[in-house]
Amino acid sequence: MAYQRLSEHINQCLAKTGCVVIPDLGGFITEVIPARYDKNENRAYPPSEELHFNAALSHRDGLLETAYANTYGVSQRRARIMLEDDIKSLRSDLVANKKVILPHIGELHLSNTGELSFEYLEATKRLHLASYGLLPTSMPRLMLQPERDTTKTETKPLNSRYYYIPIHKKTLLTSAAVLAFGALFLLPFGSTNSQDNCEAAFIPTKYVANSLWKNDKSATALPVEAVDVQQKKAEQQTAPNVATNADEMISNIPCYQLPIKRNGYFVIIGSFKTRKQVEDFIHYEKLDNRKDVGILKDSYWYRIYQGEYTNSKEAYTNAAKISNEAWVFKSK
Repeated sequence: MAYQRLSEHINQCLAKTGCVVIPDLGGFITEVIPARYDKNENRAYPPSEELHFNAALSHRDGLLETAYANTYGVSQRRARIMLEDDIKSLRSDLVANKKVILPHIGELHLSNTGELSFEYLEATKRLHLASYGLLPTSMPRLMLQPERDTTKTETKPLNSRYYYIPIHKKTLLTSAAVLAFGALFLLPFGSTNSQDNCEAAFIPTKYVANSLWKNDKSATALPVEAVDVQQKKAEQQTAPNVATNADEMISNIPCYQLPIKRNGYFVIIGSFKTRKQVEDFIHYEKLDNRKDVGILKDSYWYRIYQGEYTNSKEAYTNAAKISNEAWVFKSK
């Protein structure tokens, strides 16, 4: 057939673009059909393409001319002449036979009124690229199970010795959530204006061990070296400034009620709940009449400090020198 090569180039263009126009004849358009299952046939079909013909598409899109030129290595003008010759041959056969078979495409029919129609043959059905070469497959039939009547619920016989109260599960969960939420309002809420309630407190380990084992400190204490009088005066001059307006005195040591009106950093060497514990600790450590020692008191603790400083760096440095258990308290 003279239009054999025309069919080949139509298929070539459809594979690339999905639409190709034969000048002065019509256009072919591919439609993608997704995978489907036919219940009547009990077959699964892979994705495929269906070809449609539209006689209203008669403009030149240049696809066939380009395909001819690339295949035969000729110019666009020569390719157009070759295409027009194949179309003339196709139209002549249509007029003479009223039907033309395009290989791997389908059949074109010409009616008595001059209208063109296209029949897409199942034998030439095109597989889509997404089908991966799969063919229609028969599926095994499944046994249909009878539907259960959900309106009828099986109930176990109730024991007459007990009373049963039907309570929905959601009701229990809702009640538990309400009780948990209500319990939040029973928790004590409050704020504090002093930092002392948020600071750590402790009793020195050495003092606790002495109280537990009743050690005699005088037997284990190191001998006190003689200190020069001028050195004592120098220490008193360099000692941190401590306010003189104490609220009370405990064992000759000033005790200040928190909050105090000045900002400072205090090195805490012990924290106690009762005044008696404070007095015993002062006597144990021989802190009486020391000018760098004082007591900070609030509603919970007696905190004994050794040294007041104006900056945190100096306070932390001296805390490390005094004891590995000492810590720094900042007043507001």
